[in-house]
Amino acid sequence: MAIAYNGSGRASAELNCATLHERGTTSMPERGTYTVTVPGCVRSWEDVGRAHGTRGLDELLEPAERYARDGFVATDVTAELFERNEALLRADADAAALFLRGGIPRAGDLLHNSALAASLGAIRRKGAQAFYEGPIADAICATLTALGNPMRPSDLDWLHLAIEAFKEAYDARDARFAATADSRSVLHDIYERGMTVQAAIDAPRFVYGRDSESAYGDAVRVESRFDARLVAGLRARGHVVEILGAYDHRAGHAHAIAIDQARGTLAGASDPRADSLALGL
Repeated sequence: MAIAYNGSGRASAELNCATLHERGTTSMPERGTYTVTVPGCVRSWEDVGRAHGTRGLDELLEPAERYARDGFVATDVTAELFERNEALLRADADAAALFLRGGIPRAGDLLHNSALAASLGAIRRKGAQAFYEGPIADAICATLTALGNPMRPSDLDWLHLAIEAFKEAYDARDARFAATADSRSVLHDIYERGMTVQAAIDAPRFVYGRDSESAYGDAVRVESRFDARLVAGLRARGHVVEILGAYDHRAGHAHAIAIDQARGTLAGASDPRADSLALGL
């Protein structure tokens, strides 16, 4: 059986269709306060760790807190995203003060985030609940409410990690995964095509839908490593097809751990589309 942990949260209870229509919004924007949901990531760290890990958040988050406080080096991927999104960052005073106070960060620059370090420290001391109540939760609600998204403490209290079991053809298979939203394609490549977990994550990927970084609207976006005949076939069927980079961050990120219970081994895999590393501790 394959298990995936969905750490995404729901929208604010008061941010419903009626509210959006009253404000003149008839379709969900691609960016902005209306797109922000209850942040479930922190809860998922704790729940996944308890279910499958051997170390607590106090130990696991110590390096992250230290790097946020003392500084970490901007990578090529991070620097590219800063440059690409400069206008968006400058449009928000808080974001500009945090990320652009010394200009657009370049690869190799040392970045600091003392507020993030303080939040990680609170989570290390008190667990994930420190994120969902108290000063951090108050700041989340106040910031979003001021921008038009009525996030309340009750929204944060509601959050529970949803555990989704990918069954169907995978019930009888002896592997478990902690993966992101791209887990379905990864699982298919592993189980149906016999790939290793790293090969499945490295495999060419496609996405469908709107993308604010593209000149296209709804389109099929395929990484450039797909066979040209496949692209031609999609276009012949009437699809708008956009060719992405070979390993493009817009195709999503997937990270996984395969647990082979029969042999007693673990196989970790990270996504070349992101700054990531599979590391055994």
